[in-house]
Amino acid sequence: MDNLFVFDLDGTIIMNNEKINPLICQALRELHKNGEKVVFATSRSLRGVKEVLPVQLLKFPLILCNGAFAVVNSKLFSAGVIPKGEYERIVYFLNKKRIPFYLEMGNELFIPTGVEHDFLTLLKQEAEGEKIVHELSEIKSSVYKIGIVQSVGADELKKIEDISGKIEIYQHTDKTVDIIPLNCSKWKMLQELKLSQNRKKVIAFGNDTNDIEMIKHADIGVAVCSSNKELSDEAVMKVLDNTPDSLVKQIEDICKYLRELEMRE
Repeated sequence: MDNLFVFDLDGTIIMNNEKINPLICQALRELHKNGEKVVFATSRSLRGVKEVLPVQLLKFPLILCNGAFAVVNSKLFSAGVIPKGEYERIVYFLNKKRIPFYLEMGNELFIPTGVEHDFLTLLKQEAEGEKIVHELSEIKSSVYKIGIVQSVGADELKKIEDISGKIEIYQHTDKTVDIIPLNCSKWKMLQELKLSQNRKKVIAFGNDTNDIEMIKHADIGVAVCSSNKELSDEAVMKVLDNTPDSLVKQIEDICKYLRELEMRE
């Protein structure tokens, strides 16, 4: 049918860091089989995506780290990096405030020495076999994202914004924060890669702050069990619970609507 379906992962089609449900997986494979283009757009790195998606879905385009980079047909596309001076100043502030965080470098990680957090423990397990550095002087690769893994207050967030003007900041519903390069987003990467080119409609599923832009610009934006008012206001459709049955039904209903629309045209 030549449409583009874009899916956020966590909180949308992935729950509690568990592998994708087989029902949802089958629905996505059916979309592809029926001629639709399926794209995943997530704050995760490729490492994190591999933890929750099966190999057959990893062949679809992956927009990673909120649009800082992407993998399409096994090729890496970068939209930008956080400059060295910028991430060093932010790291200094986070360390001073004892706020747990990590730096994402694609297939390397920076985790400060002595910082403990359940999410960082999980991240270390996922990154087994990869290089993990603990000192800024050891960083040799490009930094795509700074992930703050605990709730951050308004004053601390304002300070981070004041430290650097060359970043984008996404604060999630749980008040954790993703910091990525300036002018990067899921929607901008979609446009950069021309993934919506020659597609009749763009359908986007999301649930949080980093999804608002693509929900707003999609022909059909779907808010999935979202407590984010701005995103819900921008969405054309809403899924009030993110159970596999509800998500699959929403996908099927949209496909039915698109078929009827095509017949009328």
